[in-house]
Amino acid sequence: MGSLIDCQPDDRPSGARGPIPVGLRGGEVVTEMGLCILGDVCAQACVNEAASAGGALVVGFEAAEGPTACADFLVGKLYFERFLVSARCKLWWMTPEWGSKTQQLPPETQFMLVELQEGGPYAVLLPLIDRNHFRATIRPPRPPHFGQDQELIIRVENGDATVKGNKWENCLYIAAGWNPFELVDQGVAAAAAISGTARVRREKRIPASLDAFGWCTWDAFYSRVSARGLVEGVTSLRKGNTPPRLLIIDDGWQQTDADPWLRTPSNGKQSPPNAPQAPPRAVAGGPGTLVAASEQKGLGELEELEGDGSMNITTAADEKIDMAADDIAERQNCWQRFIIWFMGILQGLIVFLYLKIIDPAPPGSLRVRAFTALANGPMKYTLLKFYAAAGDFSRRLVSVKANGKFSSPAAGPEHHALGHQERLADVVAHLRQHLGLQHIYCWHGLPAYWSGVMPEGEGVTKYGARIEYAKPGGTLLEIEPSLAWNPSVLGGVGVVDRPEELYNDMHSYLSEAGVDGVKVDCQAGVGLMGSCLGGGPALSKKFHAALESSVAKYFPGNHCINCMCHSTENIYRFENTAVARASDDFYPTNPASITPHIAASAYNSLFLSPLVIPDWDMFHSEHVGADLHAAARAVSGGPVYVSDKPDMHNFAVLRQLVLADGSILRAEAPGRPTRDCLFRNVLKDKRTLLKVWTTNACSGVVGIFNLQGASWDRTIRQFCTHDTNPSTLQAHVCPGDVDCLPARAATTPGFNGRYAAYSFRGRLLRVGGSGLCLPVRLEALGSEVVSMAPVLEALGVQFCPLGLSGMLNGSGAVITCRIGSGVASMSGGAEFEMDVRGQGEFLMYASRSPSAVWFGAESLAFEYEPEMGAATVVLPETVQPVNCLKVAF
Repeated sequence: MGSLIDCQPDDRPSGARGPIPVGLRGGEVVTEMGLCILGDVCAQACVNEAASAGGALVVGFEAAEGPTACADFLVGKLYFERFLVSARCKLWWMTPEWGSKTQQLPPETQFMLVELQEGGPYAVLLPLIDRNHFRATIRPPRPPHFGQDQELIIRVENGDATVKGNKWENCLYIAAGWNPFELVDQGVAAAAAISGTARVRREKRIPASLDAFGWCTWDAFYSRVSARGLVEGVTSLRKGNTPPRLLIIDDGWQQTDADPWLRTPSNGKQSPPNAPQAPPRAVAGGPGTLVAASEQKGLGELEELEGDGSMNITTAADEKIDMAADDIAERQNCWQRFIIWFMGILQGLIVFLYLKIIDPAPPGSLRVRAFTALANGPMKYTLLKFYAAAGDFSRRLVSVKANGKFSSPAAGPEHHALGHQERLADVVAHLRQHLGLQHIYCWHGLPAYWSGVMPEGEGVTKYGARIEYAKPGGTLLEIEPSLAWNPSVLGGVGVVDRPEELYNDMHSYLSEAGVDGVKVDCQAGVGLMGSCLGGGPALSKKFHAALESSVAKYFPGNHCINCMCHSTENIYRFENTAVARASDDFYPTNPASITPHIAASAYNSLFLSPLVIPDWDMFHSEHVGADLHAAARAVSGGPVYVSDKPDMHNFAVLRQLVLADGSILRAEAPGRPTRDCLFRNVLKDKRTLLKVWTTNACSGVVGIFNLQGASWDRTIRQFCTHDTNPSTLQAHVCPGDVDCLPARAATTPGFNGRYAAYSFRGRLLRVGGSGLCLPVRLEALGSEVVSMAPVLEALGVQFCPLGLSGMLNGSGAVITCRIGSGVASMSGGAEFEMDVRGQGEFLMYASRSPSAVWFGAESLAFEYEPEMGAATVVLPETVQPVNCLKVAF
């Protein structure tokens, strides 16, 4: 069997072997078959013939009213059955939505796939970025200007109200085809070429770290991460024979500080950068909202404001009382403790009222407008003090080097406060030499840190940072009203003119210390800063170009994870970097987010996978959703890493993902929803199980998930549970669910037209033709993984390897399979040879019992169960990563 990655499905109608050309004729966008996609196209629309290639159509617009910074256009009336879109739900992230009317479209839609007729063909509509300055998005038709049935509206805007235009040649890409996956791959690649510099995933170098099991420090320590914590976390995972080979040192290693007037007094002195602090209750999907407390990692551990200068209260009366000095001090301490306690209660009440009254308020409502005015007026100082005390979003970078918590392998959170000098290189060397880590990444923001670079920071003055204040516009405020009072608006961001110099210094320091990669976060924040610096598209282009260049120079294995990057200003700038997060964070303390996380990862991957490997984020192995998320990572085709606290692991779950050498059986293709799920709301329709398909070298894999019951609510902008008792649901899995498996199997030598399928949790093995179906029945939060592979036949023997039965993606252990070239048995019977990875029970389908099994030169005992045709052997652990397995009959 050859690789299944590059195969293309061949189940389209006869004669349909490629894209369906579309054109603009008589005021309609129609296919060559005469099928209308858009009718009543507006007179302001024009076709960009130069950009319209491969049968697609690129449409531009001209504003009749003259130059403007933002314009809405009625494209026309869209004719379709159902749609799937990915639209931003926050500044940083996007989520999927489904519907059958354009009125159901959310604002900030960046990707749209429509079913033109039931069962196909399909069309993809992709808003573009025009000449690096104006960004387009699809939005719903709304009165008073629009509102008719099925009207398609596109918005073109720069983000900076001072930058205007009146003609945009590249606004909307439209293409049609019979195969939705092929259509999307080609369409997104074309949109990226028109809009930016991103190259397709197949042309990029994939980081070797993706094939290693990883541990991320975030949920384990938050910003209190230290060298000692790194050692504890990695050592803890090694105890269960699941050694991590990838370490991601998340936020907390850098030297940062708040502005002088926001710093916390400590014994009369300014607090040092990154002074130890309690884990933030809210480290939201993005900085700057009080609602962060409802979604952040570390929920329930909001830092007390004991160190806030406003809490250190004494009165004139105290000074006049004639009593002993120690008595005065005691009374003052009691009074201060009372004030701190009272202020904590008051703060909690304010946050509670905010979450109940302000945060869920509709965009533009009186409540939002009133709070915006207060936040930017009389409450500004109080809010900035709150941000500074409750988290890190007000802090700025003061040095490209690590802080004192990384002064030695034994350094803990307390060492920075004691002024210890950083020795990150020693820490990294210890981790590699004593704990077997192969890849070590460090986190940083695209603007360096959440609030940028400190202008007067002693270690960063050379970068000439200046404080700029974002001015979020109507579209962003429509999806996230709280941007009007986040730290980048109230306190500003320290922006540098030469990001390439900053990245080169930071990355060269990390590289010299032995770090071989970076996770680059808060990327969409640069686009927000463009609102006061010439527009998001242009500023993002500048920062991404600098980042891509520095990563290529200092991390030659292309070791970079793009994160918080779900604006097309970011996505279409992934020139060489090959990995990007697919969804909002995994929130371990928010039950309503458990299932929407997987849905967002799967459906956003459809949009992202043509350009990058989607990263489905970390998860916890000891968690109510651990089995569900483990299965999702197994079929994601991306990295597998957890963020467990030390000694808080479920090794039974981890061993289903991780081999003893610390590697994983990563699927070769990004996981995407199967065709029959593309236009189904797998979170709310109460009848559909999500199915995600991917491929291995010699097999196809389908993950099945019951995600019903919770979703992201765009009205109140929170994860919400809408069904507390979701039903048990059933689906069927067949070879055609793996979109390219039938076509690839047909060209495999020895394929006899049959397939073998194995369900991981059900332990069910079935064999049949193209109509083979495995029933899967799942309760809420249930999951299953089914592996399928072509059956080979030689000398009357049917055979199919299904891989390691104890691993979720066990068929990923089969690298190659072929009919043997020689006679291996005394009877001269059939022989099948495989190259395999890993150790443990290895499952094969065989139409009759083997006569012998060899693992290299070693003969292995085997068992055969004739009713299912299941042959099993136990592969021993070896030093070789890949070994030859032969089965003779």
